Amino acid sequence: MKLKRVLFMILFCLGLASCDFVVEPKGAEKNSVDQKGMQINPKSIVGYVGDVMPFYEDGEMNIFYLQDGRNTYLGYHPFALMTTKDFVNYKDYGEVIPYENDLYSQDMALGTGSVIKDKNGIYHCFYTGHNDYKNNGLPWFEKIQHATSLDKINWKKIEADGFYGGCNDFRDPYVYFEEKENTYYMLITTRVNDYGVIKQYKSKDLSKWTDNGIFFKNDAGSYNMECPTYLYYNGYYYLSYSEQGAHRVTHYRYKKNLADPWIKPEIDYFDGEGFYAGRMEKGFDKLYVFGWCGTKEGDWDNGAFNWAGNLVTHELVQQENGELKPKMVQEFKDTFHTKVDYKLKNKESLSAMTFDKSSSKAFAVEELAENITRFEFDAEIKELEGNFGLSFNTLTNHVLSELILSFDLKKNQISFHNQAKSFSDFGSAQIVVPYTFKTNTTIHVDAIIDGQILTIYVQDEIALSTRMYAMPKTGFSFFGYKANISLKDVSFYE
Repeated sequence: MKLKRVLFMILFCLGLASCDFVVEPKGAEKNSVDQKGMQINPKSIVGYVGDVMPFYEDGEMNIFYLQDGRNTYLGYHPFALMTTKDFVNYKDYGEVIPYENDLYSQDMALGTGSVIKDKNGIYHCFYTGHNDYKNNGLPWFEKIQHATSLDKINWKKIEADGFYGGCNDFRDPYVYFEEKENTYYMLITTRVNDYGVIKQYKSKDLSKWTDNGIFFKNDAGSYNMECPTYLYYNGYYYLSYSEQGAHRVTHYRYKKNLADPWIKPEIDYFDGEGFYAGRMEKGFDKLYVFGWCGTKEGDWDNGAFNWAGNLVTHELVQQENGELKPKMVQEFKDTFHTKVDYKLKNKESLSAMTFDKSSSKAFAVEELAENITRFEFDAEIKELEGNFGLSFNTLTNHVLSELILSFDLKKNQISFHNQAKSFSDFGSAQIVVPYTFKTNTTIHVDAIIDGQILTIYVQDEIALSTRMYAMPKTGFSFFGYKANISLKDVSFYE
């Protein structure tokens, strides 16, 4: 009898093994992963990250930026430098080009520029010298300035190479080299006839520059086009700039041939108003855009965005027609890949949720970990009615807070709200990005949280970055408002 029982158990186990039955391994506990001080949204070692000026070389991304110390005497915004080889480990060298604490100096403040290396191995930084003090004796507020270095850390200013543009708005130089012409070109943000334009200058020696006319005139308004980038990537030319206007985003244009007119894509930006001053750069055989997510007035979630904050990086994927779409940097997924357990407040497991259009419902989730947290889910959309999303900083007995990330199926938009009152009243949106939802489709959402910064990616087509002071270490919820949808494969990683 004993032998028969043993044989029966063996056959039973073999039968189970032959079935398509897989026991998913239990995830790790929250905060159990040693992330070793890694970051994806670093700020400066002194204050915050302002306008970013990336420069890739030899397997390392050099991220020059305007350092916003917010505790200066007269001058402000020196050039600083941080470097990374993997987008999760950064070395911050701090200030590398100083401003001058002098009301009469052109360099009382430094403005955005760019870095290039010449054929002799010398690094050249072109930046904006800014002084808007009324009685400084200078002809204009802004001047293009030049500095050189042998190591990217120690720089020597060459005052004799500086030049004005004949107006106060004359800044953000971006320098590139055209090999066929053996000529350097510089793009400059400025104005002509009270219209925002990007002018072009040219040089053979990076010292003397001549005006080459208007490179690009604003085709969507009269606002200034700040922080331009121009590059060639996989068969297309790209121009990007940031809108100093009502829609505070980084736009781009592209074309196949130099003689062609610039193409304005239907969605001509990568992220919403929480991402600004984006600069593109090639590196690691890919294309990226670097910007910052600002702090807020009063360090308060209801406040408006300030200038400068934390670094935000998107990987850009070129489409067949030349358009660019943002996606999560691959290194984020490769690094933060340990699955961790998140449960609902009632201790039930969290993997799928269903909502219907006849009601409003939310699933309250336990507190966010201190660690960098990546999460993803699929949203199965059955009808284009209502909205769904996430609410952050939810209290123990509440499932909705003022902080709402909404996927509006009827309005075809994704939005961030910081003054929501109820399921039916989210208040005005602080950030809006468009997205066309379709009936009976499933979309994939990737998201990552580093401290106060949340960035989401929808179908690797659009991103939305924002800051929430009350988000860290507090509860959150998934909600649906009169929406016929299902959320599936909800997974969290550290």
